[in-house]
Amino acid sequence: MAATPFASNTSSRSTAAGVFCRWRVWLAGFLALVALQLGRGVASEESAPGEYEVKAAFLFHFAQFVDWPARTFPSSEAPVVIGILGEDPFGSVLDGMVKGESIGARPLAVKRLASESEISGCQILFVSRSEKKIVPTLLQRLKEQPVLTVSEVDHFCEAGGAVHFIIEDTRVRFEINPDAPRLAGIKVNSNLLRVGRIVQGRTPAAPPP
Repeated sequence: MAATPFASNTSSRSTAAGVFCRWRVWLAGFLALVALQLGRGVASEESAPGEYEVKAAFLFHFAQFVDWPARTFPSSEAPVVIGILGEDPFGSVLDGMVKGESIGARPLAVKRLASESEISGCQILFVSRSEKKIVPTLLQRLKEQPVLTVSEVDHFCEAGGAVHFIIEDTRVRFEINPDAPRLAGIKVNSNLLRVGRIVQGRTPAAPPP
């Protein structure tokens, strides 16, 4: 017997409600993390997470607040991949955070990259300090690719990167250059823009010959 329209609508509403509730949990967690880093949290210094635990948590949350073009993924269930280019400062922390997590039907995954030739397939790219020398050419290569670039390298946003981690008063904060994801065809949720420090970057120029 065919399902009734009522049953179908109820199922759709239930699915939508589940997604909305999960998004609210992500948002609450993200805002709590931001509040802690701004010094409004209740955790003591002794129980506060370490620098790279916080940065890993930010990377995890960034994935929840970004929409990539459909062409970014080879299939509807392909993972959202967080790539780490160069020396990995996170150890197993980031892997533990994303384990078992998903965005809709897409699981989250972490990939270590030995060189920029392995970037293909990443949606978020963390550029380690060890790769400082290649940042200009890297950003030039990625300027119209649907990759959210993140780094600790000084002046990363000004150089055309999307997100730059900074340390202020011993706390991790981040700057965001909204032009970079816009140029790459990536949509960033307004909540992410609201809590980051907006930096007007420039379109990466071609490297000198």
